Amino acid sequence: MEHLIESIRQTGRPAPRELPYLAKLTGAQIQGNGYAEGHLDAWAYGVRAPARLSPASQARLFQDGLDWKQLSPPEQELLLRLLPPQGGAVPQYTASFTSRPESAPSQGGTLLQTSVRAQWGEVKSEAGLQLPAPGLTATGLPRSEALVVRKLE
Repeated sequence: MEHLIESIRQTGRPAPRELPYLAKLTGAQIQGNGYAEGHLDAWAYGVRAPARLSPASQARLFQDGLDWKQLSPPEQELLLRLLPPQGGAVPQYTASFTSRPESAPSQGGTLLQTSVRAQWGEVKSEAGLQLPAPGLTATGLPRSEALVVRKLE
């Protein structure tokens, strides 16, 4: 978790190297820290499958998102093996992963809000996690660099 927070602190988004660790979260961990619609399809299609792709594709997941046409033929073949069969001549696949810090004083500080959106064929799904983000402020800056406003007396 510390690596994830540090990469967001430095660049404003998770580093591609974090994807394999996120992919290892269990269904219970995902459900316990957020919501998952579509029987966790979003997590399977938008995190676990991309964790097996090239570093360049993993980086695109966190930047502009992934699209079937952007993937190399070997990556397309890998997805066809990993994911359930779908009809149609050209498979439909998109995935994106976004995150942002959010102030949550009632929950002890700052939470990292994540959103995973994925489409595989006709299945469109979304999942989100709220992860504790110690040392991160809602601006994404470390606490020591965040703007502090004090009332002058």
